[in-house]
Amino acid sequence: MSDDAVTAWLREFGRHLPERGARRRRTVTELEEHLMDAMEDASRRGAADPAAEAVARVGAPSAVAAGFRRPARIAWALALLLWLPAAAAASVSVGTAYLIGQQVVRQSANDPQVQLAQDAARQLSTGAAPSTLTAGPTIDLAESLAVSVTVLDRAGRVVGSTARLDGGTPRPPLGALASATPGNPDVLTWQPRPGVRQAAVIAAYQDAAGGGTVVVARSLRLVEQREDQLLWLAVAGWLAALAAAGLVAIGVAGRWGGGRQPGQTLAAAVRA
Repeated sequence: MSDDAVTAWLREFGRHLPERGARRRRTVTELEEHLMDAMEDASRRGAADPAAEAVARVGAPSAVAAGFRRPARIAWALALLLWLPAAAAASVSVGTAYLIGQQVVRQSANDPQVQLAQDAARQLSTGAAPSTLTAGPTIDLAESLAVSVTVLDRAGRVVGSTARLDGGTPRPPLGALASATPGNPDVLTWQPRPGVRQAAVIAAYQDAAGGGTVVVARSLRLVEQREDQLLWLAVAGWLAALAAAGLVAIGVAGRWGGGRQPGQTLAAAVRA
């Protein structure tokens, strides 16, 4: 057997070796040096075929390569253990941030209506005519982003309104109207028909005729677009956080679980 036996052994060893990249090259180089040292030792002792004795001393290529699988499995298991809590923390953090942002965006859509509804209810309570509050241009709820105002009497009948939808004047459910009390407006998402969503504020008023409610609403179209953008940003940030946590976990695990000093894993694998 010639030195080609060492080359053939190393080639077969490489086929079974699980490591990749720089670590793989370092391992093969170390093992080649180990075989060369064994050949020199066999030559000094007068062996008839130093290469044959060297590869025989090291053992079968597949058996030696198997010794390198344990550190790799340990490293991946450690990486998973490190990644899972980081992924959970990232998921909770991003989810919480999204919920907070979504609520801020959604609640801010009510601010103008709250002021307008309370002011309108105060004016109606002091004797203002509903026509003075609904004298503005007609608002098509399906198309316009403008604020609409609707005044209803105690029975829920429309007294005056700038809101129009499909040729008529829509009104919130009677239960929503009844839930508003003087000084305590009701804030809700109102959907007069599918595809039309309004951020509505219902304020109650008292006048000589028995009072009623005023509904101030505007489209949620832009708000929902911002919510969609916020969701996509949250998903992108979440995926980036998971990827970053994975890279860090793999790097740390490679140092703790799969790292080795030169010759340590090689010696253990050869002894195995």
